[in-house]
Amino acid sequence: TEGYTLVHERCCRNGTITNVFDPGNQGAVYSAYIPPTTPFQNTSPVFNNLPPLFICVNAPLVFDYSATDSDGDVLTYSLCTPFNGGSTADPAPNPPLGPPYQNITWQAPYSPTNLLGGTPPVAIDNNSGVLTGKPNAIGQFVVGVCVSEYRNGQLIGTYLRDFQFNVTQCPGPTANIPSTDINPNTGIGLYIQNCQNYNVVFQ
Repeated sequence: TEGYTLVHERCCRNGTITNVFDPGNQGAVYSAYIPPTTPFQNTSPVFNNLPPLFICVNAPLVFDYSATDSDGDVLTYSLCTPFNGGSTADPAPNPPLGPPYQNITWQAPYSPTNLLGGTPPVAIDNNSGVLTGKPNAIGQFVVGVCVSEYRNGQLIGTYLRDFQFNVTQCPGPTANIPSTDINPNTGIGLYIQNCQNYNVVFQ
């Protein structure tokens, strides 16, 4: 008849994070709530993919952040603010504190509606869980994605994934296709087709 909260708290985050205020003194809380078996017996949703280790600055970001629910519950997605847990004095509280948890403090001008900067800003489709955007700054950024599950129109639970995006400069591939009169600004010019074996080496 009662639920359980599983929680792990840890301080602190990377001091080089761009979108969090004083990240070296803010931690993280990872938690999951197991509801009472009445009125619902429930299995939580599971995210289908791990976030990429890095993404490219000034390039479109498209990442499938969807989850699967074995009970067939309806899932919705949103960007949310991760929790702050632990402290420099007690980096791994044992036992950890219970809810409610404090949110991390964003570094202006960043927020859940402007997590990485850029146009368009990072957003998530509420129904499909596809994360999109075009970050315009190099750095490390904390991102929070929440998935909420509903059964018969009633909210059962919300699960937060707190992770870090590393935005970096990605060199574009170049091909050794023979060419002449190429405009360095547009890349437009005369390329000579290789009609011998149709192989092109990319560097």
